[in-house]
Amino acid sequence: MPARRGRRRDRGRRRRQRGEGPGGRGRRRRARAAARRRVDRRGQSRRRSGRRLRPGGRRRVRRRREGDQLRGPHHRGRLRLGRDPAGARRPRPGQELQRPRPPLGPVPAQAARPRGRGARRADPARGRGRRTPGRRGDRALRGCVAGGPATRRRRHRREAGRGGGGVTGLAGRVAIVTGGARGIGEAYVRALHAEGAHVVVADVLAEQGKALADELNAAASGAVPPHRPGAAGGGAIGAPTGRGPAGGRARFCELDVTDEAAWDRVVAETLEAFGAVDVLVNNAGIANAAPIEHFTLAKWNAVVAVNLTGTFLGCRAVVPAMKAAGRGSIVNVSSVEGLRGSERLHGYTATKFGVRGLTKSLAVELGPDGIRVNSIHPGFIATDMTTRIDPSRLQIPLGRPGAPADLAGAVVFLAGDASAYLTGTEIVVDGGMTVGIPHS
Repeated sequence: MPARRGRRRDRGRRRRQRGEGPGGRGRRRRARAAARRRVDRRGQSRRRSGRRLRPGGRRRVRRRREGDQLRGPHHRGRLRLGRDPAGARRPRPGQELQRPRPPLGPVPAQAARPRGRGARRADPARGRGRRTPGRRGDRALRGCVAGGPATRRRRHRREAGRGGGGVTGLAGRVAIVTGGARGIGEAYVRALHAEGAHVVVADVLAEQGKALADELNAAASGAVPPHRPGAAGGGAIGAPTGRGPAGGRARFCELDVTDEAAWDRVVAETLEAFGAVDVLVNNAGIANAAPIEHFTLAKWNAVVAVNLTGTFLGCRAVVPAMKAAGRGSIVNVSSVEGLRGSERLHGYTATKFGVRGLTKSLAVELGPDGIRVNSIHPGFIATDMTTRIDPSRLQIPLGRPGAPADLAGAVVFLAGDASAYLTGTEIVVDGGMTVGIPHS
């Protein structure tokens, strides 16, 4: 009997050690929780510091003295404890200091310390357990500081290699915009000019195109801009020339996009004035409508000549200069009618589908030469061409017709370096017209 009792007692002890007996599991759980909560003298828990102790165990930690060197991978990015070279006080246990970083701007004499929630995160000197980045992370943070040396080197390389600064990289580039005297084309001209590009306004509307070029050049030079036809107030100040003061970045060239010789002349004048052709925006277009049985051949030929043949001639005219430069961007303005059908607009719809297809074939052919070709597809835009259309009949999810300025951002994006890896793509700017099923 005593031997049997002894074996039973040993068996119960072993079960309790494994946490299987009455109360054993709770004791082991409480012991593990206590070990996790135990904090060493640096203010960090055992789990965070990577040390694993048996329940009830202790580790003797020597108080760090001034001049101690912290070694090991888990100490990277931390300063040594003690006083820093500036004579700052010794930090409290668990307190850490960050490496000094370049300031973002002029520092006031007495900068206010952050208060309230989140102050410890904003001011690491007040918090506990805040781990500073390692060596590689610290270098990355220093390089990302605005105006830091790495940022300045990247900016200088970009400006030297691409001839422009900023996000778009259009400063110093040369762009030709067809149909740029008014409406949507004028918005493209103003947006490209605002990005620092040299812009050639190519249009059959000579008076309006010259006035626009003079206005942009005068605004850039600080002179008084001349009165534009149709503008409110004031009288004409001299005759518009389309050339502006010497060194102006805007220029007007009269162009009929259906004339092959006129295209050669415009490209030659652009090369003579600015030395390159980097961007072409094929914006010129017309629209006519009639039932199919009354849609005459003259109407068909007119819309095809401007919308499709004019786009083809423009692309063909600028490609030699772009190939010589090893780069270029062609933006062809199609329409949402190039994505779907529309009653009575047979010629317009066919030509916009044709522009879409021409864009893709050119993108495949010219990609190896560094020339990108993309298309944008505007929806209903309030211009002179759409005055007779009631926007309330259209299903526009955004609830309003578009403005010419709504399209300018897409053209600037496709013309600049932000879209350097885009070619043959379609950007639809229609307020959501084409995303749903039309209904009334």
